Amino acid sequence: MKKWFFCFLSALIALSAAALDPGDRAADVKDLKWLKEPFSVEPLSGDHAKMFPLRIITFVMTRSAGAANAATMLERFGKDGIPCSLITPDTEADLKHFAASRPASKLSMAWDRDRKLTSDYLDGSRILPLAFVVDAKGIILWRGELMDLPEMLQQWRAGKFSLETQQKLSSLLRELESYLRGGRESDMRRLTSAIFDIDPGNAAALRMRIFTLENAGRSLEAWELLDSQIRKVPALPRLYFTALDIASRNGELRERFRAVLPTFSRHVADPAAKDMMAWNLLNGFPQDAEMLESAAMLIAGQDEAARTDGEVGFHRMIQAMISYRLGRVDQAEQYQKQAVALMHRAGAVNADATAQLEYYERVRELQKKIK
Repeated sequence: MKKWFFCFLSALIALSAAALDPGDRAADVKDLKWLKEPFSVEPLSGDHAKMFPLRIITFVMTRSAGAANAATMLERFGKDGIPCSLITPDTEADLKHFAASRPASKLSMAWDRDRKLTSDYLDGSRILPLAFVVDAKGIILWRGELMDLPEMLQQWRAGKFSLETQQKLSSLLRELESYLRGGRESDMRRLTSAIFDIDPGNAAALRMRIFTLENAGRSLEAWELLDSQIRKVPALPRLYFTALDIASRNGELRERFRAVLPTFSRHVADPAAKDMMAWNLLNGFPQDAEMLESAAMLIAGQDEAARTDGEVGFHRMIQAMISYRLGRVDQAEQYQKQAVALMHRAGAVNADATAQLEYYERVRELQKKIK
């Protein structure tokens, strides 16, 4: 499982400028050196404005461990019809090396040679990758860590996104980051509370605060903070995955995590989120029978009619793993066969799924052979 706190290990850049915040016009990017497709944040009109209501600018250190994952995420958004760009303050050679590692990518990539644009956008932030969502008018709607962008886009598509809320949050989050760097504990606590009053469960504020508390050995306090946000917004899946992350690092919190799973099951309707939680329980706690029971509970009775072949295929993989853990090898094999077939039909079959099927088949043969 990816650890959210690795974002704090990003390379540090000395920057100073006036911030570009939600509500501001995006700074021009056309003069950067674009290696692949050129990119623009100029205002659009007519059909172009309708076709591309959103565009994404992302600042990434291409030498960082997370650069490939960032590019993969942006490429996925691009396939969904959202123009995306990757801009780096690294050297031109670094960017060319990174681009060469992704020859099939259609992602727009640019080198900010003088770091002027990086300075304009980041305003001293040391958290990368950092993304900016720009609308058809060339106005910044959102700034934040790239890992939080899918949630923002989900809110926007559901008609729940608020530019006014983002305008209130942006400067507060930058201030919170400065408190984090300065170790200003009481100020962090005060400001985090103010941010949660505006946006309960805010991802960036929660990460920064939990990072600080866990580093100080105050894991229980970190859990209590998270639990307070789960009570405020119990339908937000991300909070439960953060709970899983904390529990996986702090064994004394495992029972508390187990206790919130029924709340997750009741309030989170998304079957994909339930499948992912079940998958993480099975792989994160392979010798915990109660987690096995919880995983089985989460995936039971799902309606598959509206789901894609790939999603149902992943669901079958989880059913296969649960069956195998319960000693039902024949059933596990059948579920895994269905999983591989569905993934193949979706064009998403992978070597791991096929290897797992071969493993179940071999175990079934061994059951007959070894008495």
